[in-house]
Amino acid sequence: MKFSGANIFSTPKGISLAVGAGIAIGLVEILTFFIFGRGLEVAVGNPLIIGGSLIVTTGAGIFFMREEISGLQLFSIILIASGVALMAWSANK
Repeated sequence: MKFSGANIFSTPKGISLAVGAGIAIGLVEILTFFIFGRGLEVAVGNPLIIGGSLIVTTGAGIFFMREEISGLQLFSIILIASGVALMAWSANK
């Protein structure tokens, strides 16, 4: 964009959100190495990581960005959290 002469627009809030997203992605990658390094099977670890990421990002949207969710969305989040909890519980057996 810079070479084509287009204006690059950014705000401090946008930059801080982008930095926060980068940090979050880095933490998820570190968690992934930690989980699989302990010998957890991919069939269990992958749903845990993806489901956990969905729960964390949804929570960030609700609490930090003040997004509103419907009852159906809340029910879906509860189902995802229940599935993640069951997968984690079955991995400890």
